[in-house]
Amino acid sequence: GGTHPFTYQWFKNGTSVAGATLVSYQIPVAAAADSGQYTVRVSNASGSTTSPAASIFVGTVPQITTHPVGQTVALNGSVSFSVVANGDPVPTYRWRRDGVVINGATRATLNLPGLTGYDEGSYSVEVSNGTLIPAQTIVSNPAVLTVQRLAQTISFAALPARTNQDAPFTVAATASSGLPVAFSVVSGPATVSGSTVTLNGAGTVTLRASQAGSYEYAAATPVDQAFTVSIVRVAQPITFAALPAKTSLEAP
Repeated sequence: GGTHPFTYQWFKNGTSVAGATLVSYQIPVAAAADSGQYTVRVSNASGSTTSPAASIFVGTVPQITTHPVGQTVALNGSVSFSVVANGDPVPTYRWRRDGVVINGATRATLNLPGLTGYDEGSYSVEVSNGTLIPAQTIVSNPAVLTVQRLAQTISFAALPARTNQDAPFTVAATASSGLPVAFSVVSGPATVSGSTVTLNGAGTVTLRASQAGSYEYAAATPVDQAFTVSIVRVAQPITFAALPAKTSLEAP
């Protein structure tokens, strides 16, 4: 405000900027050297006044130079994922597993101790520079973590032959891990619910015992047992009434 006309002179860090004598000053392509304190002196016939300084920082977008690498680690072991990135100002980090942000994981290195199968997944990290306008964020390549779980075996005893008249019966198997075993019918005239088998006819039935694993144990190799189901025929009487005597001259 004041009495027109006005003249303008822009300054960077207290030094006048050559040719910057308009009401606005533009830098078409900003570079790091353009960072500084900018002021403008406005003058008229009565005097001049200088604006407060506008602080300008020109940074660089973040770039990842080294991406995290996938690893295979033993159960209860530990792993470290690291990323190397640059940018000005120094970027921030946010790690994710299978796309979900990990609370508190905000450093260039992610340390995971005491691993179980729960920790398996695809790990990546967001590298951000939120002080830039607009904010800049890039995401690293995924690093897959595989945990070597403990092996387990299944004990499933041979099954005796049956008949089609047998009532439903139960089967049993155990896993060395102590985890529960599941049963299924591979082939044959039978159905299974839990550990109860119901026969639906005659033939050869093959049952499978399996254990899918857990965070600590890998899936067990399934074990199959086959048994035969034979047909039991029920005796049936025939009623045939006595026939009267006949002569050779009778009609059919």
